[in-house]
This record gives sequence, structure tokens and C-alpha cells, in this order.
Amino acid sequence: MTHSFKDGKSEGRRTFLKTLSLALASGLIFGVKHLFASEAPLVRPPGPPTPPAPTPFQQPDPPYAKEIPSIPFDAPPGSWTLVVLPDTQNMSATVPPEYLRQIEWIVAHREKHQILFVAHEGDIVENCVVRAEWEHAQKAMRTLTQAGIPYSLLPGNHDLGDGKAIANSRTTLLNDYFTADDYRHSEAMGLFEQGKMENSWHEFTAPTGKYLLLALEYGPRNAVVDWANKIVAQKPDRKVIVVTHAHLYHDNTRYDWKKKGGSQEFNPYTNGIAQAGGVNDGEDLWNKLLKKKIETSFWSFAAMIFTTARAI
Repeated sequence: MTHSFKDGKSEGRRTFLKTLSLALASGLIFGVKHLFASEAPLVRPPGPPTPPAPTPFQQPDPPYAKEIPSIPFDAPPGSWTLVVLPDTQNMSATVPPEYLRQIEWIVAHREKHQILFVAHEGDIVENCVVRAEWEHAQKAMRTLTQAGIPYSLLPGNHDLGDGKAIANSRTTLLNDYFTADDYRHSEAMGLFEQGKMENSWHEFTAPTGKYLLLALEYGPRNAVVDWANKIVAQKPDRKVIVVTHAHLYHDNTRYDWKKKGGSQEFNPYTNGIAQAGGVNDGEDLWNKLLKKKIETSFWSFAAMIFTTARAI
């Protein structure tokens, strides 16, 4: 999903572009057709069986799509774009070329769309203990690093646990495949815990002002929320963007365990992580962090249930 922003003389206005996945639909089809359509039907000769064909991810270099479709940028002059990547888990697991294809599109449109930052909303992979999925995600996201585009990551519920149950612990392979060096293109950045990528802050500057982006883990722990408040307090001159996982439900209400309990699927209180340092759902995060800064353009993005990416 891409979000474009434009401030006027009053409170400012924002233009939301179509979701990145929809904007790329024709491009993804083009890429797949380019890879497969020109191949002749496979005819097995007599004798030993033909070796298995390479997986789609074993693509040629340069990338298999010779052209990247151009998407018009119809936002007002002076606008800029924050790219928000919702759950990439299925692409990491089953169609990694499409993951890479989306990132290539971002790189190709960096200048045309004034793309200043890319925020991942978590659920980077589908199966948290399958290293091949993390390798696919690493290859895709490091295309941004190579292009010099700053980005953030955070673990969703599918990125956490020992593989026996979703998010039954805070264990993650995220730190095996990404390091703080991947964030070197942020103007400034910091981590909640040294050497651990689960929670981070980033600074960047846009035509509409100076921004602080907080990337917080799924169901952030109490200590993480306290840390986030301290970071915000240290940077009073910045507009704040918070990115997390499972903040809003599909009916546009916040996750609220105290009020709605198990009627909202995938609330972090239902996972094993609730026993490890506590968790905070959407309503908790709103009361403890977001509404304290609402007067200074506090934005929140999150993914989980269908189209739950929203701005507050």
C-alpha cells in the first residue's frame, strides 16, 4: 500500500493511492507471463527422466521482467510517498518472485513517486521456522538496501514462536536474516534491544516536515510501549508514525480484549506471548501511546485481518 501526503496552508491534506498489490496487479501478471509464456511445452525424451525444473525463485540476473510497468503519480505537486507493505507471508512462502517484483517496482518508482520510506507491517513469513521463507524475504528487502531506500521491519504473529503454535513465544528468526546494518539508510535509527530487530525507531525528512517512525512488534510488551513513549518524548519536533501488527480489526474498531474478548480473532492476548512480558492490543496501545500525541499528527498503520491498514 502506498500513502502520499500533501500539506496545505491549513491542517494539510493527504492523498491515499491504491494499494500496492492492486497497483501492481498488471505488472505481476506481465512478469509471470514473461517468465513462462514463451517456453515450449515440455516433451520428455525416452531414457532417464528429465531433471526437475528450477523453482521460479531461481531467476536470471538481471531480473526476469525486462520492463516494470509504470504507474501514474497523480498526487498534487510536492506530495511524497510512504510505502506500507502488509503481510508478505504468502509471497515469502509460495511466490517469492512476486515479493521481489513488488520491491523492484518500489525501486523503479522511487523518484517518480517521491518514495521516502518503506514500512513493513509484519508477518514477513508464513512459517516462522522455515528458513527458506526468511531467505526469500531477505533477498527481496535487501533490494531496498542496495538501492539506498530506508525501511523498517517488525514481527507479526506468524514471525514468532517455535513452529508448534503461532506466537507461542517471542522467539523469531528475524535476527538471523536482518541486522541493524540493513537500516543504515535511515537518517537516524535505534533499537529497543541491541542486536534485535523486533522494535526500532527511524527518522526521515519529507516536504511536509520531520518524521519519527516507530516499528513495534506484534502485541508489544509493556517495556516496549514504555520505551516508545520515551523515544517520542525525546523528539518533540517530529510528527510520529507508529507501525505495528493487529491494531485494528476488520470492522475498523481497535483490538480490545477487555471489551470484546475472543470475538475478535487473533488478538495478541490469545497467544502464548501474553505470558512473556505482557502484551498490548490496539486499545491498550491507543491509551498508553497514541492518543497522548494525537495533537501532532500521530499516524498508525497495522495489518492482520484482511484490509486492516488504516490511518488514525
